[in-house]
Amino acid sequence: MIDKQVYEHLKVPVERLSRRDPLRNWTAELPVDKIWDEDNVPEIADVRIANDSVVAAELVLSQVSEGVLVSGKLSVPWVGECSRCLFPVDGSAEAVVQELFELNPKEGESYLLGEEIVDLTPMARDSLLLELPIAAVACPFPEPCENYPEELMNSGIALKFLEKERAEMGSVSDPRWAALDDLIFDDDEDTDLESQ
Repeated sequence: MIDKQVYEHLKVPVERLSRRDPLRNWTAELPVDKIWDEDNVPEIADVRIANDSVVAAELVLSQVSEGVLVSGKLSVPWVGECSRCLFPVDGSAEAVVQELFELNPKEGESYLLGEEIVDLTPMARDSLLLELPIAAVACPFPEPCENYPEELMNSGIALKFLEKERAEMGSVSDPRWAALDDLIFDDDEDTDLESQ
C-alpha cells in the first residue's frame, strides 16, 4: 500500500524526485486562492468556481529523459444556474492530466521545469478551466429540473411552458436544413424508374 501524504501546495522540490527512494505521489487539497488570485477565479457564463472551494489533486510524478512527467487527476467544485430553469446548480470539474515539464518548454505542449521547483499550479489552472461547463443544465429536456419550486409546478405555469416548448420543438424544423428535403439522389431516381 502506497502511503500518500497530503500537501498544501502544488510546488514540488526537484531534488525529492531524484532520491534513492523518490517521491512519486503528490496528493493535495488546497483552497482555490492557492491556484487563482481572489480576483481571477474562473467564471464562464453562469458557471463559476466559488472562492471557498477546495482543489483536490492526486498526481504521480515520474522523471523521464525530457524532464518530469505528471499524470493523475485534478478536481474542483463549481456552482452556477441551470441554463433552462435558472435555479442554482452545482457540480465538479474533473481533469485527467498527463503533462510534461521540461527546462525548455514548448508553448502549448509542455510546462516549465524549474531548476529547484516543479510548479504544478499553471497546469492545474489550465486543466480545470477547460473542464468547466459552458452552460450548466440540471433538468434534461423536456422535464423541469428538481430545483423548480413546488408552488411553481403546482401553479401550472411550468407545465404550460413545457407544453408550449414541446409543441414548438415537434412542429418546427430547422430552416437551415430545409433545402435538403427537396434533394433527389440518383439512387432514388433509379428506384422510381424500376417501380414504373
